[in-house]
Amino acid sequence: MTFATVTTKGQVTIPAAIREIYGISAGDRLVFYPSLGGDLKLHVKKTAHGSGGGMLSARGKRVDIADMDKAIVRAVRARHQPGERK
Repeated sequence: MTFATVTTKGQVTIPAAIREIYGISAGDRLVFYPSLGGDLKLHVKKTAHGSGGGMLSARGKRVDIADMDKAIVRAVRARHQPGERK
């Protein structure tokens, strides 16, 4: 049997063994609902792959739109040099 403790903020850390068994990973949502017998049931709602959620972080240097446009132009020019076919 595995135990977890509820913090004063109402948070619980799901033990690694339980996360592994049930495939629970960051971004997954947990749905709690009571059963008719009074037990608490839990359903894991997996994050959709390809949703892009959490893929980018706000860390590091910010890039403005003009800099992005310049980088795109440079990349396109480099890819389509005269005499090359792609």
